[in-house]
Amino acid sequence: MNNSHIIFGGQGFIGQNLALSLLDLGHKVLSIDKDLWSLPYSKDFLQHNNSFFSLRADIVDDEDKINDFIHSIDFDIANSTVWHLAANSDIAAGSENANIDLRDTFLTTTNVINFCSHHNIRTICFASSSAVYGSWAKDNHAYKETDMTKPISNYGAMKLASEAILSSAAEYLFDRVEIFRFPNVVGNPATHGVIRDLIIKLRRDSICLEVLGDGQQTKPYLHVSDLIDAMCFLAFHESNEPYRVCNIGSDNSNVSVKQIAELVVKEIAPNAKIFFGSSPGGWIGDVPKVFFDNSKIQNFGWRAKLNGLDAVHKTILDLKDILK
Repeated sequence: MNNSHIIFGGQGFIGQNLALSLLDLGHKVLSIDKDLWSLPYSKDFLQHNNSFFSLRADIVDDEDKINDFIHSIDFDIANSTVWHLAANSDIAAGSENANIDLRDTFLTTTNVINFCSHHNIRTICFASSSAVYGSWAKDNHAYKETDMTKPISNYGAMKLASEAILSSAAEYLFDRVEIFRFPNVVGNPATHGVIRDLIIKLRRDSICLEVLGDGQQTKPYLHVSDLIDAMCFLAFHESNEPYRVCNIGSDNSNVSVKQIAELVVKEIAPNAKIFFGSSPGGWIGDVPKVFFDNSKIQNFGWRAKLNGLDAVHKTILDLKDILK
């Protein structure tokens, strides 16, 4: 694995944690994002770290700006690994307006590929999603990497399209493509998600908590620390697959929205009453039940330290003092 890393979407929740982890390993990191860095506890560390570079730029519109910046810093770009995390994070908004995911989830991928081609970068790691599977499975079937993909959201569709174009690029450009299919990732500093939303709601009204959906939605949850550990585990170990797709999840990782709501109430406002909706999903494009088969990554020798419920509980404790 290369010792220089370019993270597109590096200012996001996962990107920030990945950057800090790579820096802690002694690597050089260039973070590129259209948004600003927001991890308050890391600013002093980063400002005095000669191995960290940060640029506010949009890979879709600012290619010249990015190239000019790269030429101005001491960075071994041709021998870098690219981590492509840039995407729309609001699935509901993407379902209402298809242009959002077309631009922020798919066109970011095509532009990252063009960037890699221009700089002769041969290794890329891509953040995909469980949303590519859709909701076709019955009887708690756990999705395997070889299963049919049938997304029900524009977000999932554009993630799947990104996987497809990366598969094509593996034939003529990349020596190695790692596709990580994420579950629901929780932790700090979460910018969206059910835990954050419920805590904010309770801060506004400590008596009544209204929950989208019937509460029976059940999905795999993984703490961001375990996710970063898994991503690095896969990327840093040799692989005989030039194009590899891998689910990332934990043992017993599934947690229901009802369980999450009850834990949030217990920690934030014990006297609050919970009111659930009637629909099986929380919004258009929401997949009510997702089960992950994690046997592939586990067979490689990786396992999460936290199960789903512990990851959720830790996140609630981490966020309750931040989200006032």
